[in-house]
Amino acid sequence: MNPVERKPFTKSNMKSSDMIANYLNLGESNDRSVVKYQSKPAFFVKGFTLVLVMMLLIGTLNAQRNCGTMSSLAAQMERDSTLEERMEEMERNLQRIIRQNRETGQRMLPVITIPVVFHVLYNNSVSDETNISDAQILSQIEVLNEDFRATNSDITNVPGDFSSDVADIEIEFCLAAFDPDGNPTSGITRKLTSITQFNRDTDECKFDSTGGTDIWNRDRFLNIWVVPGITNNEGNTGIIGYAQFPDGGAASTDGVVCLYTTIGRPPHNPFPGAFNLGRTTTHEIGHWLNLRHIWGDDCDDETTLTQECAGTDLVDDTPDQRCANGGCPTFPRLDSCSLTSPGVMFMNYMDYVDDDCMIMFSNGQKERMRATLDGFRSSLQNINQCCPPSWLVSGVIHGFDGRNYYRAANQIESNNTLLTLDSKTVFQAGDYIDLDPGFRSLPGSFFIARPGSCDTLSVDTRSME
Repeated sequence: MNPVERKPFTKSNMKSSDMIANYLNLGESNDRSVVKYQSKPAFFVKGFTLVLVMMLLIGTLNAQRNCGTMSSLAAQMERDSTLEERMEEMERNLQRIIRQNRETGQRMLPVITIPVVFHVLYNNSVSDETNISDAQILSQIEVLNEDFRATNSDITNVPGDFSSDVADIEIEFCLAAFDPDGNPTSGITRKLTSITQFNRDTDECKFDSTGGTDIWNRDRFLNIWVVPGITNNEGNTGIIGYAQFPDGGAASTDGVVCLYTTIGRPPHNPFPGAFNLGRTTTHEIGHWLNLRHIWGDDCDDETTLTQECAGTDLVDDTPDQRCANGGCPTFPRLDSCSLTSPGVMFMNYMDYVDDDCMIMFSNGQKERMRATLDGFRSSLQNINQCCPPSWLVSGVIHGFDGRNYYRAANQIESNNTLLTLDSKTVFQAGDYIDLDPGFRSLPGSFFIARPGSCDTLSVDTRSME
């Protein structure tokens, strides 16, 4: 959707009593391919007088998608008076990076692999199945890697009119192999909780003290909380996921939250419904990497048409779109903002269609996500946290010669696989190992890792002389 002139987000643009409840999915159209939503803050839309329309929540999980990201942002802004200014400054920086990349023809970074930790919060009174299996989580990683590399099998369903817009984002994901203290991990934490519905507006699931799990360092990990249920300050349920935008809240709450039934895909996801193929996590990570909803969150009650076509997702190549689409529309899908074929890009991951109908990101969305990894989330570019623990190397290093080199004390092997580092096949006593630029330091330990490689040497600090 083409960017338009926008008015900065100010709380005066909204009724303060409805600030936190803003953007909830509050109605269901008779036409399953159209979903009606509340308006969004003017930070993302053309200047207008915001009209809030409250309707009874009647949708169900299987009837329509309900993402809580924009309402979570409103709640964050209610708590943090500096957030609006920070996000506007971040957007200016993001646009500067995008312009520079376009003007210089700069080649984008190589494929970036982001380490992920899943915090599973389960409650057996909801269902024994809230403690989802490792296999279900691994299938979610598979879905993410396919969706962000445009290798998903259903990519062939993209209509020909949009085929040139399909983007390989060149981002991959892995389960973290080391925890924040440098210890081997599966990349999955599990906690039995007494909470059945975690409050999105207070981010309860992200703190040990409120029945959740504390975040791992957001500069080194993508945190995904898997929860038995999501509610808000008004007690509404049916939310299936939400995310925090870059610099869109506190460091202690940065990440993605998803309902347990949405993680992964069959056969490892055993839950029926329209949102069981792992695309909720794809959608929410899009937000985490700075993507907006494709319709620009400007859809008002269709009897008022106050904000029709005024919003923007800040992306050039997504067609203007009046409202979110639900279900699985037939191509071409036309609306009052896109009157002629090919119509709206309803098959985009940032719309609200069913999992089996959202199948692509666009080139413009790729620019935003990759620029975000050049900007606010740049610390994740060279993190080597994805090697499975079985690759950890046995051996000890002794001595530092003052030239950023360590000396190996004995031959080092990695599970009978000879380690290759610094063009050497094996390290023997007296060998020098160059730690620059592969050196990484963690509290209580050191390890050496070539960027993009699983050749890793773990060194206990007690062995250092």
